[in-house]
Amino acid sequence: MRPRKHNRHLPPCVFHRHGAFYLVKRGKWTRLSDNLQDALTEYARLHAQQLGGMAQLIEEALPSINAGKALATRKLYTLSARKAQEIFKNFTPYQVTPAAIAQMRRGLADTPAMANRIQSTIKLVFDYALELGIVDSNPVVGAKRLPQKARTRRITAQEFQAVIDAGSERLRVVMNLCHATGQRIGDVLAIRREHLRDDGIYFRQAKTGAEVLIEWNPALVAAVDAAKAAHGPVASMWLIKGAGSHKQAYQPIYKDWRAACRKAGVEGAVIHDLRAMSASDARQQGLNAQTLLGHTSGKMTERYLRDRELKVAQGPSIGQKRKVLDGR
Repeated sequence: MRPRKHNRHLPPCVFHRHGAFYLVKRGKWTRLSDNLQDALTEYARLHAQQLGGMAQLIEEALPSINAGKALATRKLYTLSARKAQEIFKNFTPYQVTPAAIAQMRRGLADTPAMANRIQSTIKLVFDYALELGIVDSNPVVGAKRLPQKARTRRITAQEFQAVIDAGSERLRVVMNLCHATGQRIGDVLAIRREHLRDDGIYFRQAKTGAEVLIEWNPALVAAVDAAKAAHGPVASMWLIKGAGSHKQAYQPIYKDWRAACRKAGVEGAVIHDLRAMSASDARQQGLNAQTLLGHTSGKMTERYLRDRELKVAQGPSIGQKRKVLDGR
């Protein structure tokens, strides 16, 4: 369709002729109204019918929502969009009210992170619909989010070693690389041979696009050597051995982790906790945890590690007097 030269405020395929507004599709002129506001309302109603309801609107909006996003972010939006389609499959866009959004939140109260992600996705869907004139308001604007507890689980060196000892060779390789690099599990599984440089391992983080080079040290060299040895005589382009020539998938690693944790008696730990452990260990050794994680600000690092570092204090002795400081 050619760009409009006049009446650019009108939605696509809507024209003003002889004192009324018409929707023109495939040569058919459908009268909407002689009043602009009523015409837009009728247009939105007809368009919503053509979309097939809320599920179809989400499908139409998803490419726009994902445009320009990193792969990991696109996967999250797509996952939450699919869940939103299931929740609102019997709704039209006009039936999704603030009350319906609140009901959705209550139904997902046990998984607040997922509830908030779905709500954010729906807000973007309605932003898209507003821009096209499909709806006249966004029911998510002003909606509350469910509170999410910050994760505080710390994996100790003893727990790390216990899981290593109980795990498969594949899991040992992954765990040592996660700790030595401080990167997310997805970025570690995506290491290619070409990322191994003379001065370290190059990462371009899938979630943020941040670039970081982890310099070689004895622990990292040992982790990489073990990963290479696991390939045997035939190596692939990937550092961590997968199925055939394919990258190692996450699901088998997740199953290995769960099995090793059960065998080692380690409870409440997830693989992503290794990233916090790595950053905490780096900071305690006087290294730059922010650079290691690839964060753009120190505040991001502090929030990420909140309460994950063990605070060390001294207790009092019985009967000992207070020390005199500065001559007082």
